[in-house]
Amino acid sequence: MSPLNAAGCDSLVTLNLTINDSVKITQQPVNTPFCVGNNAFYTIVASGTGLIYNWQTTGLSANNWTTPSGGAWVDSTTNKVTVRLENINPIYNITHTRCIIKGICNSDTSIIFVPIVLSPSHSKPDTIITCGNSYNWHSKTYSSTGTYYDTLAINSIAGCDSIATLNLTLNPSPTIYTLSGGGSYCAGSTGVPVTLNGSQTSVHYSVFVNGILSPKYKQGTGSALSGTLQNPGTYTMKATRYCYRLYRRYDRQCNGNCASTYQFCCKH
Repeated sequence: MSPLNAAGCDSLVTLNLTINDSVKITQQPVNTPFCVGNNAFYTIVASGTGLIYNWQTTGLSANNWTTPSGGAWVDSTTNKVTVRLENINPIYNITHTRCIIKGICNSDTSIIFVPIVLSPSHSKPDTIITCGNSYNWHSKTYSSTGTYYDTLAINSIAGCDSIATLNLTLNPSPTIYTLSGGGSYCAGSTGVPVTLNGSQTSVHYSVFVNGILSPKYKQGTGSALSGTLQNPGTYTMKATRYCYRLYRRYDRQCNGNCASTYQFCCKH
């Protein structure tokens, strides 16, 4: 409508109109799992005028909403807002998370969710009892009895590394001692003495005659071993430490001699 003025001219009326869009969340944050102790990232998308984003978390009380440590940033092109929650821990950190978006006309609140926090997975321990001075496990060499751990990033779940455990018992290889004696003797005598100048209590000393296992054997005493030889031939003494290996991955146990062996020879 243009009312006439005194001179018969139309009067102009101007209206400056601004219509503000209401706040509307178009993409809710996705509750993506994160590893305990890591930072968590959540993104929300909204439309509206004059948007202000307020991410909030609670502790054990669902009524005590606070602004979390970390920070948030806005992508002005896509209206995506991402928040970083630092050092997620379900025990003493946060239990619920939400985002309140305020605009000129109204406000809107995102879904409330509890972050999915995963702890590192622990595989069943490998228990190894073996003979030798070292053992290779996951491309690492261990030279003493003990419990060892390895982090396997290749088996990660949502960023959580898998932790493998090795319970290792090493039985060292037998010590080499000197075998002396042998020679010749007169018929009717008791034979020739032979002495091993040391032994170990956990080692079994087998006797071979001309390469054939003899029923004679010696159990280590921690001291020298001695005996008498009567039958002609080449005698070999083999030191063996007996143990077993337990293979978890195949669910079977293999008993037997898994030792390194050393030979001691004398001839008469």
